[in-house]
Amino acid sequence: MQHYAEVKAITQGTTSVIGSLLEPCNRGLVRNLNDDLTLGKILYNVSPLEMTETEAKVAKDALASNGSLFIHLGEGLPNDAASTREFAMLKGRGLLIPGVSLIHGVALKPSDFNEMAKAKVGLVWSPCSNLQLYGQTVDVEAAKTNGVITALAPDWSPTGSDGLLTDLNFAATWNAGLEHPLFHDHTLVQMATSNAAKLLHLEKRLGSLQEGFLADVLVLNPSHGGQSMDDAFWTITHSTPEDVLLVMIGGKPVYDDPAIMKRLTGAMVMLEPIDICGVQKSISFAEEFGPQRTFRQTQAALSTALRQWSRKLAPLSDCGV
Repeated sequence: MQHYAEVKAITQGTTSVIGSLLEPCNRGLVRNLNDDLTLGKILYNVSPLEMTETEAKVAKDALASNGSLFIHLGEGLPNDAASTREFAMLKGRGLLIPGVSLIHGVALKPSDFNEMAKAKVGLVWSPCSNLQLYGQTVDVEAAKTNGVITALAPDWSPTGSDGLLTDLNFAATWNAGLEHPLFHDHTLVQMATSNAAKLLHLEKRLGSLQEGFLADVLVLNPSHGGQSMDDAFWTITHSTPEDVLLVMIGGKPVYDDPAIMKRLTGAMVMLEPIDICGVQKSISFAEEFGPQRTFRQTQAALSTALRQWSRKLAPLSDCGV
């Protein structure tokens, strides 16, 4: 399952993820941040209020050593008492502290964002998932007004978008539909890159193209929809997976236009073709740890398992976007 999920993420331009299964056989495609100790201690918890005292102490010790903790919180409407009191419960456990970032937070009140900013607690915005689940998104205007560092990242596919580019596209469309738009395209791109790196305490390693940084590169077709776009940030926030020309992780090409990929990897690297909405791409599994398997093998195994539940494997990309 994770093999499929990581391929899907890469086709959307993703180079790093958190929340992956911590199994050795699952490492190697995208950068699994909470499993790479060379980048510091990065923790992820879906149910932070259910952490044992021991787990909470481990988290606090990591935060005291410049680590980071990403937690799901406030997943409900602002008028839902159970969801809104989670913020107070988090404070009661002593976890409203620097290095913590809240994922979703739809139930948060404006005053909560003021406290978050003072405590140097961040926010991860998943607009597509928020609106599909709750009919509204987290109050990003209050987060912006109070100076809360906000990253943009997709939630899981069942109630979210297919991936990063789709979520950026969704956020840009939602923002443009406001009477008074909150963000420039440049800001949305920052949320998906440098802001995310800041929340991870990796702003000197990831999030921008600079000398000495890990060379994660996404190249997009500048002629989106057959029309050349002069604004690079608009192009990023309106691109689709078909527009991805190259994904490099740590300076190594992993996904690309077939002709470009062959030139970059050489004849010795096996490339597997992938179809994205009728556009041919190539992916390399050369950097993957453990026993390598083709993407077709992964698709076949998942399709067989899902068939037992009368379900079909979703395509890598929703071509209607």
